[in-house]
Amino acid sequence: MDHTTQMNFILDERVGMPVLNLLEAFLHCQLRPVFEGFDSQRAEPGRPPIR
Repeated sequence: MDHTTQMNFILDERVGMPVLNLLEAFLHCQLRPVFEGFDSQRAEPGRPPIR
């Protein structure tokens, strides 16, 4: 917990699920989360955490 950050994105519900899905995909590509999903789902399996 000492090395994590929480960000909240507030979207109007009128934007709908397509925009929410696109935002999530964009953030995954930009932030490259270390603990998201399974190792087999990552573009670089076994990638060490970014420090």
